[in-house]
Amino acid sequence: MRLQTPRVHRRAFTLLEMVIAIALVLALVGSMFAFVFDLLSSRARALDFAAKQLAATTLIERVEADLLCCVVGDQASGAGVEGDATRLRIMARAVAASLAERGAEDPAVFGDLQLAEYRFNDRSGLVEARRGPLGEGESGSTGFVAVGGPVHKVRFRYLDATTWRDSFDSLSADRLPKAVEIAVWFDAWPGDETTPLPPNDEPVDAAVGDRLTFDSAAGFDEQAYARRSDLDLFDEPQPDHIRVIIVPDASPDDGQSSDGGQSFSEGASIEAP
Repeated sequence: MRLQTPRVHRRAFTLLEMVIAIALVLALVGSMFAFVFDLLSSRARALDFAAKQLAATTLIERVEADLLCCVVGDQASGAGVEGDATRLRIMARAVAASLAERGAEDPAVFGDLQLAEYRFNDRSGLVEARRGPLGEGESGSTGFVAVGGPVHKVRFRYLDATTWRDSFDSLSADRLPKAVEIAVWFDAWPGDETTPLPPNDEPVDAAVGDRLTFDSAAGFDEQAYARRSDLDLFDEPQPDHIRVIIVPDASPDDGQSSDGGQSFSEGASIEAP
């Protein structure tokens, strides 16, 4: 007698079930990639913010250290504190320990007059600095190194007696500034976007760049002009970093006396206010 084994009927996946499974897998993979992308974006923003913080902090600390021992200057060496809104040059009494490897035979090793220069490169957005003995590498743009990540804007201001100025020259004023203000903005604000320079690096005429022009083909965009006019009414936002550094050797007298300040040529020192 022949025994028959029961036949097991195996049910296969339908096309609809396969499509649903694939859709679920794709949704899971998409969610994972979205999470990873968001994580990487957050990391990039954190690193960018840290680089900007480093630029602002390093700039302020270095300028503060230089102003602590700055001098007025003389005709032979130039101004001790000289600069404008985006550039600052400081001569200070200090010994460059980094030059010790040159050996005692090099006179620059024991020279106590150092020159530090700081500038904001508006093309790259970098804060750049260089430092060394007076007379070494002063000309040109060589020797500058970035002190941190790119920022939107850096502004120097100088307290002369009771007035804040956008530029200062201690040799012409025959005194040191009362204080130096450093303001750093990390990001651009509405209405302050800069116009990129042409590829050939030719300067752009500011009057032409700011003038309203009309394109006969495109017509006049009244709404765009209204938005631009509204942006002009916005006040300048508060800087992300701001520091007012008091110059210790500035003259305590607000008068225009030429004896105020410290001149390294005479070796005089004035008491801090």
